[in-house]
Amino acid sequence: MAFFSNLLVPLLLLATLSPTPALSYLSPGARKRRDESCSHRTYIVLVEPPGSNNVSEELLHRRWHESFLPSSTRLIHSYTEVFSGFAARLTAAEADTVAKKPGFVRAFPDRRLQLATTHTPEFLGLKKGTDDGIWSRADYGKGVIIGLLDTGIHAEHPSFDDHGVVPPPPARWKGSCNGTTRCNNKLIGAKFFVGNNSGDEVGHGTHTSSTAAGNFVGGASYKGVGAGTAAGVAPAAHVAMYKVCSDGSCESSAILAGMDEAIKDGVDVLSLSIGGNAGTNFELDPIALGAFAAVSKGITVVCAAGNTGPTRSTITNAVVTALYSVAREVSTSRWEHQEPPWELADASCRARRREM
Repeated sequence: MAFFSNLLVPLLLLATLSPTPALSYLSPGARKRRDESCSHRTYIVLVEPPGSNNVSEELLHRRWHESFLPSSTRLIHSYTEVFSGFAARLTAAEADTVAKKPGFVRAFPDRRLQLATTHTPEFLGLKKGTDDGIWSRADYGKGVIIGLLDTGIHAEHPSFDDHGVVPPPPARWKGSCNGTTRCNNKLIGAKFFVGNNSGDEVGHGTHTSSTAAGNFVGGASYKGVGAGTAAGVAPAAHVAMYKVCSDGSCESSAILAGMDEAIKDGVDVLSLSIGGNAGTNFELDPIALGAFAAVSKGITVVCAAGNTGPTRSTITNAVVTALYSVAREVSTSRWEHQEPPWELADASCRARRREM
């Protein structure tokens, strides 16, 4: 399993960030125009971990997160693995109030990201039955659990049959199947954070999961053209789908909820074929912070480069490619930089600026 994961690293992007971002201001992206200052929007809020108590860890975190909010009904997601924090619907004035409470660290406005895709593994030279090939040496990915954050999955697709090379899931697996018609040794997990089931109305999640770990499917073709055997990069690996996207778009708050759950379930690889604004600095990106938490727990995080190009500066996850050199500087600086100004609306919904 470790060998297979190591083979992925040169081909994919890893998210690496400073583990303890000790920032205490709302990000510049949270600035609101005056005419929007009274409207509700989703914020992703980082807070310090709660103190110990005699209740379950999940309940403890949820109660702690609810204590920051004007009403518990505002809470959308509670995060414990990607970082200590939550997503909630707030006005700018309410976000300003949350920012003043003890334990607050930082807040980000929710962002909408777009789906991305990839090409066939044929480019990698994956050939069945070659004794000295990557497939054979990696044992076709046996024992590896790939968690995908996407649009859901069409569980009945033959790529997710468990015949042949697919073994039972490892005993350490803690996931489950919700909102799908079937699970087996190939598709071992399916959960949804948008909609009311883990099915795939868009088709993107079915495509990316079968590309990553689809089983061998003979007689595949498009209307009789290009006939052959279809297979994913790791045909013996296990698939766990976390539905975080619908209608071709993905909210970062839902992505973080799926990522948080995948870490709890015990995935080995996290795959995000999702892209956003390449100009977003990593320290202002909660998904990058969550990805670092996954990497710190030994999980390989894979991001798509995007569908645009081949012109310059068209990689949608360009921030990830810069983290190898930036992370070293950040970890030594301990965030001792001049913190930028931020703006929020006050209780009367009038925009104001405050230096921190």
